[in-house]
Amino acid sequence: MISDNVKSRMKMNRKLQTEYLLNNIIDNEFQSMLFPLGFVPSFFLMSQFSVINNFITPETRLSSCIKSFIGSIIMVLSHFFRFFYYTEAFKRSTSDVVIFLFYFDLIFFSIISIITHIVSSYQRTNVVELIITLQHVLNSIKIDKIKFFSKHKNHNWYSILMVFSVYVFHCLFASQHFRFLDLLVNFTLAVPMLIYDMHVVTVTRTVVMIKNELLAWNHIMEEYKNIYITPQEDIINVTVSESEMFDVYVNVIKAFSLCNKVYQFSYQHLMMGILSVVWNMKGFLLMVVLSIACENFYRSTEIAESSCAQLLRYSKSADMRKTCKNVLRLNRASLCKMSAFGVFELDATFPLRLLSGLVTYSVVLLQFAFLST
Repeated sequence: MISDNVKSRMKMNRKLQTEYLLNNIIDNEFQSMLFPLGFVPSFFLMSQFSVINNFITPETRLSSCIKSFIGSIIMVLSHFFRFFYYTEAFKRSTSDVVIFLFYFDLIFFSIISIITHIVSSYQRTNVVELIITLQHVLNSIKIDKIKFFSKHKNHNWYSILMVFSVYVFHCLFASQHFRFLDLLVNFTLAVPMLIYDMHVVTVTRTVVMIKNELLAWNHIMEEYKNIYITPQEDIINVTVSESEMFDVYVNVIKAFSLCNKVYQFSYQHLMMGILSVVWNMKGFLLMVVLSIACENFYRSTEIAESSCAQLLRYSKSADMRKTCKNVLRLNRASLCKMSAFGVFELDATFPLRLLSGLVTYSVVLLQFAFLST
């Protein structure tokens, strides 16, 4: 069984805002790397933290509630605006079924917008803890920070701009005469899905960052394997001590767990969006990218387990053997695949399982359609 010490390290406490002041300094380069991922939520009044003089703290409860309330009101009013626009434009030629769809659109998107702002406000402490944990890992392991920050900053911008461009082209092509009112209505329709897709991009990029940090950890373990398994005279100097290696690994797993806790509502909703007719391919592609990122992280943990198993066999160092045992215990006890409230697990097989389910239900519907004729 995992020790109480490990459990205490993995436990995600609800920290007060003042408690973060002891250990919450964020580098400028790290802030610049994360800025693309937080731009859209901040624009729609879903900001979860503030950074003043490189000190990151979660939003106060009052400030978060005010922003969430204002953001929810704006989103709900936009849905009402779209509802009245469609009902007025098609009031003469609209059937009861279409009217029902208009009401369903209004109620569904209004509820989802309110829930999204509430969840964003509720998770503000976990978001700050996730960011601090990611930086702690970077500060603890040997990694080229300049290259790391530059690479992920560029990829974050590319990912955000690609998704945003899809919605821009959708709004333009969906408008009949490129009138301002038509563009505004299409924009209000696209905003909820844009927010959810940006969240999926954020969790995907975050998982990729965590995976790269784990790869750096595995690289250090390879250096220890060179020391203990194939001793050489010109050994590369290891920057992380054997006793600290487990603390770094705990932070990596903790960051992955926090990532799942913060963003699982987003890809739970994306799963419902995949079932729609218009956006099914776009949603499926986003989910495939996220599944690949998660699978790469799982493979990195398997590499870590393999390295620990080999070091347990050959290493004579008590600290290294203790670290390896703790890593193996931690994976068995605390490492879980990313999932949306336990509904589905994100791994390499998820896209295939999703396609299999869609094909099965499509065949069943076609059978009913042909049998009824």
